[in-house]
Amino acid sequence: MRRIRGALAALVVTLTTIVALQVLWPRPDFAPFVMTITRFDSQRVIFSDGRKLSGTSVDRLDYQDHNNWSLVLVSDSVPGWTGADRGQGAACRDGVYGHIDADGSFHVTDASPGGCHSAPDRWIGYGMATGVPWDKTVRGNIVTYESYGERVSFDLRTGLPITYEAGVNPGALGSLVITYQLEQP
Repeated sequence: MRRIRGALAALVVTLTTIVALQVLWPRPDFAPFVMTITRFDSQRVIFSDGRKLSGTSVDRLDYQDHNNWSLVLVSDSVPGWTGADRGQGAACRDGVYGHIDADGSFHVTDASPGGCHSAPDRWIGYGMATGVPWDKTVRGNIVTYESYGERVSFDLRTGLPITYEAGVNPGALGSLVITYQLEQP
């Protein structure tokens, strides 16, 4: 009986410690920021006859924390090909993921726990600037990671991305360049 009590006591202490750590040391996050994200794709649209159309879209990310952000389409040189119209986008409100209409109204599309773990962009995530397992080059306050055909650069002061490029390898069929412009720190 003493062994069972000892095991239960150890379990209670362990669970209490885990809960305390989550409350006292919450997950790290970025300070709030606003960012313009510009995507240029040399093969944005490929028609059935083989023709290709390049294009640029611009989004605005308003980031408060990992549970509260919005990513809205500002402009698109090829209207209709992103699946969104100007003013529409995605958002997270108090941890609930959803869609934003052009009039600003929010519609829940995923209320499951963890639906809003980060902003909806591959390169915006706390710790990304130091965690990419590619070849790494540091110059001043910029770290660049490179893998065959891809390159991404981060600002080490903020941890936020600056540029992402795909199709940079010789013989690539197309290219994608995404620039991230911080509007306010």
